[in-house]
Amino acid sequence: MAKLVVVRKYSSRLEAEIARGMLGALGVRAVVIGDDVAGVLVEEVRLMVEEQDAEQARQALEEGDEVEMEDDGDVDDEEEDER
Repeated sequence: MAKLVVVRKYSSRLEAEIARGMLGALGVRAVVIGDDVAGVLVEEVRLMVEEQDAEQARQALEEGDEVEMEDDGDVDDEEEDER
């Protein structure tokens, strides 16, 4: 089995699962380690991928963060235009 490395840490399992799904859509297999119970963080939630996929995964997550920030700005601008 290939060595797994942490590519990002999250404060909730839901956030980590969303990121895992995004990576999966790009063909990068990822696993989520850690859990929260009823919304209370029990331990740190880690998103892990095989070592050879780590750089691709980090880059994809970073690009996803940039798109999310741009989308947030666009939504606010559109809402103001509608008023």
